[in-house]
Amino acid sequence: AERRRLAAVLANLPVGVWVADRNGRFVDKNKAADEIWAGDAPLARGTDEYKRYVSRDPQSGQALAPEDYPMSKVLSTGEPVGPVEVDIERFDGTEGAVLVSVVPIKDAQGTLTGAVGINVDITGRRRAEEERERLLEENRRQREFLERLIESAPLGIAVLRGPEHRFELANRCYEIMLGLAEHPLVGRSAVEVFPEPAVRGTLDVLDDVYRTGKTVSVHDYRGTRGTPREGTWWDSDHIPLHGLDGEVDGVLVLLREVTEQVRARQRIEALAARDQAILGSMNDGLVVFDLDGNVLEMNPAALQLHGFESVEEACRGFRDYGLQFELSH
Repeated sequence: AERRRLAAVLANLPVGVWVADRNGRFVDKNKAADEIWAGDAPLARGTDEYKRYVSRDPQSGQALAPEDYPMSKVLSTGEPVGPVEVDIERFDGTEGAVLVSVVPIKDAQGTLTGAVGINVDITGRRRAEEERERLLEENRRQREFLERLIESAPLGIAVLRGPEHRFELANRCYEIMLGLAEHPLVGRSAVEVFPEPAVRGTLDVLDDVYRTGKTVSVHDYRGTRGTPREGTWWDSDHIPLHGLDGEVDGVLVLLREVTEQVRARQRIEALAARDQAILGSMNDGLVVFDLDGNVLEMNPAALQLHGFESVEEACRGFRDYGLQFELSH
């Protein structure tokens, strides 16, 4: 009855079980052992036949010699072995991995009479680990690529985390644009980094993005940078970053210097203001047309001469009264 109970337990264990005698002959196995090896695994008649169960070292990929099998080692030393990982080639030709543990069987006098080996199929776990390692490596490569891309980007890029807006990342361009290339930003808060006059406006924008989760863009913001400080103009976008819980946990800042564009626009506006001043001071009426005869500009003297209040009114008036202007080339 006791043997029947043991046989029933052996047959229903979810792990492969192998029983060998003192000479390494397999005298029993269970159904799970056959399932792990994907076939009716033969019972070896001795350790020299263990090579029929093709096994490899997972590190070197080399096939195990019969004397290197865990069962052989236990029968040789009388000491337990394992758990150790072993790669196997199943009897249907597929590859797998098992976790092997072997313990000696001794009689009442302590004499070695055999051994019991346990096989746990870890093929799924191994594949999951390999996939995890692959994903980690891919993530590492992507992170390195993004770091190189961010560092070489022709615009300032920074990431600030938490309600204190502490710098987690700032590329070289961002530091140079702020005149802080000699003072690393990572780990410092916005209050520590920005000059006093700029702190309030900067914090207001960061707080607004952090609180509302909406992007805030600032155009033609005038700041100072460098030593000595010089006036510059920037465009900046402040974009919320969300954590796994969906809540805002940081702000991405994209900073573009637009000093030359602003100065060019200021020069154009100054020229336009000068031209308007010249036209306004002329006593003679001046009317500017395009090549189709449409009025583009009239100075105050011309408007007064024709009785108009504005250029727009003058254009309507000319059309309404059928006045024709011919241009000679």
